[in-house]
Amino acid sequence: IKSDTWTTWGKRNELLQDICKNDNKQSVLIGDSLIHRLERCHPLISKEYFPSYLNLGIGGDTTSNILWRIREGGIPANIKYGVVLCGTNNCNKRINHHLLDIAKAIVDIGLKIRQNAEKVAIVGILPRKGHDVTAINGPLEILCSREQLIYVPPPRRLFSLSRELYDSDKLHLSSCGYHLLC
Repeated sequence: IKSDTWTTWGKRNELLQDICKNDNKQSVLIGDSLIHRLERCHPLISKEYFPSYLNLGIGGDTTSNILWRIREGGIPANIKYGVVLCGTNNCNKRINHHLLDIAKAIVDIGLKIRQNAEKVAIVGILPRKGHDVTAINGPLEILCSREQLIYVPPPRRLFSLSRELYDSDKLHLSSCGYHLLC
C-alpha cells in the first residue's frame, strides 16, 4: 500500500470511527468505493434513496478490512438497518481469494452488523470486467438464506457493462447505474 493511499484510508477510517461513536442514524451502508462514491460523487441519489443513513464506505476495502473496521467499533450501537456492498476488491488478480471464502466473508460482515441492527441486506457483487461474479453471488445467496440475511441480487441490466451505467473504469457506477442499483 502506498503511503498516500494508507493516509487517505486511515483518515477516512478515523473519521468514520468518530462518527460511529456519536451518530444516531438508523441506517448504515458499509462497503468499499462503490458505497463511498454514492455519497461523494452522487449525493442527490444518496439523499433520495437513503435520507437518513451513515455511509461507511472506504475505497479499496476488502472484506477483511471491513471486518476489522467493524471489530474496532466501526458500526453505531443502535441502528435498525444495514446494507452491505463489498467483495469486488477481493476479486483483484493480485489477491488470491477462494470464491467461497469471499462469499463467507461478506456473510460474516452481515452477521456482525446484525448484532446491532434489526435487518441487514447484502447486495451481490456487481459485475466486474474479466471476473465471473456469478460464481460468488450464487453461494452468497445461499449463505444469506441460511443465515436469514436479505440477499439483493445486482440488477441484470448492470451485467451489460453499458457505458451509460458505469464510469470509464467499468467498475464504478455512473448516476444512471446508481439509480438502477438503488
